[in-house]
Amino acid sequence: MFKSRKANKRVEILESVVSPDGFGGNTTTTVSVSTRWCEISDVGSNSYQSEGGITDFTDTQKFLFRYDANLTINPEIHTLKYLGVVYSILDVKTNGFRHVQQIVIGKIAF
Repeated sequence: MFKSRKANKRVEILESVVSPDGFGGNTTTTVSVSTRWCEISDVGSNSYQSEGGITDFTDTQKFLFRYDANLTINPEIHTLKYLGVVYSILDVKTNGFRHVQQIVIGKIAF
């Protein structure tokens, strides 16, 4: 069950877009797709394990969003930005029988 009261952090969702640079080549830029409220918590070493067997949890946060059918978060093209820090997405899971919430695991991108 998603508790709206706990979603008190404003997170910006960014998308990587390839655009022409004007000299015959392409460049990758990031564009803001949406800004959403979520709950953020630290990921402990025993509290989360992805299908890929991720074991490094340094600088890793768990973002809990309300599910939105209009915005599907894709770890290949999306990143998250919170308080000026950009997080790359490691894993996305949808919980609930009726797709109530999305759990996004993000790591600080350097």
